[in-house]
Amino acid sequence: MKLNTLKVIILIFVVSVLTGCVSTARPYAISGKYYMIGDSNCEKYSTKWSLTGSYINCFTLGEKPTGYRKSMSDEELQNYIDKATKPVFLPIFIPTYR
Repeated sequence: MKLNTLKVIILIFVVSVLTGCVSTARPYAISGKYYMIGDSNCEKYSTKWSLTGSYINCFTLGEKPTGYRKSMSDEELQNYIDKATKPVFLPIFIPTYR
């Protein structure tokens, strides 16, 4: 019985560690506009060579250019906030003993 509980605890720990290692883009404010930055394709950015004020240049950590990202609209930002603050239900299976 204790072995199953230990397996569940180890599984939860491993999943939480692995999900902590994955980087996802998040909105960052740059010059009054929000851009999705922080994933592996946009770990660094530059506004120096932007075509307009609403684009940034993205780079990997190795300085490899990965393209442009445009600023988020008010609706896109609000949708991100709504999704990020929504409670998440994670089903946890608790073993039952008979």
